[in-house]
Amino acid sequence: MVLRLLVICLAWLALPTIPALAANTAEEPEIVRLILEAMKKKEGIRPEYRSIEMEDDRIILRDVTFTPKDDNGKEPAPVAIGTVLLDGPQKSADGLYRMKRLVLRDFVIRDGEADTDGLKIRAPEVLLTDVSFLPASAARNAREKMAADSLLSSTLTIDTIYFEKEGGAALVLRGLRGEWRGDRRTGTGEGRIDFGKLPVPVSLIAEESGDTTLRDMGYDNIILGALVSFSNRWGEDDRMHVNFALRFGADNMGYQEIEVADLALPASLIRKMGTRDGQERIAEGFLMGGGTEELGNITLRGLKLKWIDRSLAQRLVDHFAKQEGLDRKTYIDNIVAWPQVMLLQLGLPQLAASASQELRKFLEDPKTLTVSFRARAPMSFSTFVTLLADPAGLVDTLGLKIEANAEAP
Repeated sequence: MVLRLLVICLAWLALPTIPALAANTAEEPEIVRLILEAMKKKEGIRPEYRSIEMEDDRIILRDVTFTPKDDNGKEPAPVAIGTVLLDGPQKSADGLYRMKRLVLRDFVIRDGEADTDGLKIRAPEVLLTDVSFLPASAARNAREKMAADSLLSSTLTIDTIYFEKEGGAALVLRGLRGEWRGDRRTGTGEGRIDFGKLPVPVSLIAEESGDTTLRDMGYDNIILGALVSFSNRWGEDDRMHVNFALRFGADNMGYQEIEVADLALPASLIRKMGTRDGQERIAEGFLMGGGTEELGNITLRGLKLKWIDRSLAQRLVDHFAKQEGLDRKTYIDNIVAWPQVMLLQLGLPQLAASASQELRKFLEDPKTLTVSFRARAPMSFSTFVTLLADPAGLVDTLGLKIEANAEAP
């Protein structure tokens, strides 16, 4: 639940809901009005504020409230912002708006659902610098129109986020930082977000889940963190080409890395994903087995999954070997047998031998374990599904590899 609400918090920083906060259109500056209209168009609801003030080069909104609604009509997480500051709003000749800073102070999300026991997320200050907004009316072509009505910023800074549960101690995330650079009109470019560090006592995990495994393995706390980097560009094939790398886990346990190379999304799919109705149609078509042409035309060049160990693997092996009354070597022998058996059943003897050998190497000296492929040419999802009927051909086409301790952790 905590992670879900953190995502909601970060989503607020990317959607045009933050400054779209006016109640009296007669007093709204044009930039506020336009963002408000974008908010209404995308979400069907508008935030409210108690008052608006105009200074020489600043717009100030006070006591902002907004309650997004989910697809089931619930009102899950009301948001309150004490003050929103828009510094230095300027409009260029081509219709693009820029702001020096967008500042949110006393940002609070309260989850009112019964199973959260009054969970609250609170950030004293959220700071975005060099912020831009392109109204859909100022978009000059189809690609700009797809990126319009959203906020972009060069940097995002949240020094402290408190996760507070009624009657319990607060968890504190520190040092969330983001940066982006690119084309303000199409939204293409590159960026990264470092989600900072979130220490979590193992005693709290045991209390919430009833599972004492981490405590039994000798952990007192875990230090959660995540980092994502990404880039996107339009190709001559009228597809959005995306590369991204995600790293998440705990400093004192280990990290999972996911790298995606050249994920190409058709423009028609991106247009649909830009609206709530379009997202629902795509999801419905996928679940019902229809409307999958656009999804089938997504292509991917490469994928890498890598585990970087920071003590978790060895502790797990020792813990479960002890539970089963086995010595470490015998327990590892049992573990490395299962991928070999499974891959042999699929008719992949070479890969079976390699997987077993690399898994053993990792478990005996845990550093990194990587599964990756790099196709000779971008592969569509529909082609991938077809090749599933021929596992040997699929492995050969993708150049699938399993490697242990091949890269520095």
